Amino acid sequence: MEALPCERLLVLAGCDDARLRDLERLEIIGPGYTGYAASDVSRLRLIVALQEAGISLDVLAEGLRRRIFTLEFANQLMFEPVAMTEALFRPRWRQGNWISTS
Repeated sequence: MEALPCERLLVLAGCDDARLRDLERLEIIGPGYTGYAASDVSRLRLIVALQEAGISLDVLAEGLRRRIFTLEFANQLMFEPVAMTEALFRPRWRQGNWISTS
């Protein structure tokens, strides 16, 4: 997969720009010369999940700097990332439009 521009990374990872900028400032994640790698999608999703579980970015950054842990395994979580969605399926399910016949 080709390098991803910032906007595409944000869509695929379900992340907002402000959070990504914080991660870049702390040198937790960052683009290469041509953009972000496809593996950055998994890495970013993992970081967001860790934050939502209560691990602060400062703690995460310090752990990475001190090599207490790594996020390199995230490269193997998903080979071809797919976009996150906020679509609600319940209304379609109730309307009987869950499965398309076209």
